[in-house]
Amino acid sequence: MSGVGLDAAMMKYAEEHDRAKAVLGWPAYVLAAPKAMRGPRMSLSLRLDGGRPLRRTARMVLVGNTGALQGGLRLIPDARPDDGVLDLLILDPHGPGGWLRTVGALLLRRKRDTQGDDGRPEFRTFRRAEFTFDAPEPREIDGDPVGTGRRLLVEVVPGALTVLAPSREN
Repeated sequence: MSGVGLDAAMMKYAEEHDRAKAVLGWPAYVLAAPKAMRGPRMSLSLRLDGGRPLRRTARMVLVGNTGALQGGLRLIPDARPDDGVLDLLILDPHGPGGWLRTVGALLLRRKRDTQGDDGRPEFRTFRRAEFTFDAPEPREIDGDPVGTGRRLLVEVVPGALTVLAPSREN
């Protein structure tokens, strides 16, 4: 997974507190969440598979081909490493009630393909995505902060990686 916004800020704050991370492990990222959640919303444009640009505001943009985090939470319920597409999650909850709805939707694995005014999670799939942020935003790749930036290009490269995955029958 790779992310921009909230999750990248959480990774950055957790990295700044190496002792807590060494003692607690992945829960150190959860402890970093309240500080990261105080950050401003991002404004961005995204273009999926050469389609028309879409405007969004978001707290977090996450791209992955797996959806599970430490602790068993599946942020991207339908992400699979072997389906030839990448999955996108855009989170933009508003206020405490919005965060509760978002967490509930993620825990119950409720998917929504388009963004609604209620700020529920938005999920999409793509082969190539171009993101342009209105301001430099923190970014992370596989849990490691990689600095800030205004652009991100993500693309599937078929056959670039051999993945051993369980059969779909199981």
